Amino acid sequence: MLKKYLSNIFLLLFLIPYMYLGLLLDFHYHSVSGFIFLIFLAILGGFLMRIKGQIRLLLVGNIISTIVSYIYSLKFPDWQLFYQPFKPTQLILVFAFLYLVPQAFGAFWATFFTYSKQTRNQKIPLPAIRKNSQK
Repeated sequence: MLKKYLSNIFLLLFLIPYMYLGLLLDFHYHSVSGFIFLIFLAILGGFLMRIKGQIRLLLVGNIISTIVSYIYSLKFPDWQLFYQPFKPTQLILVFAFLYLVPQAFGAFWATFFTYSKQTRNQKIPLPAIRKNSQK
């Protein structure tokens, strides 16, 4: 029972509006540290979700995070002049698509590591290897 709830806890992490927080840190502190943190978090999230086999949950979480970020960005009209030539809402949608790239990178490495672990643990008899190499 507890394992079922723990597997869905990752969805709670995607309720955080990451794109909004990145823009907020950039607006207040003129720093891209929020975006850099967002990239590393995306790689980690993609890696963990692929290992857990919850890629669908990853996509649902991205949609939820984008919607929440979009709604929050509508509350700050001051950002309209700061992020020229784009509006903050346009930037959030662009960052939502760009956010998929590090997640796909993390999912790729998770697939690579699990595949290499499976092939290392798999015992292939020596005659089968010789037979396949002669063909």
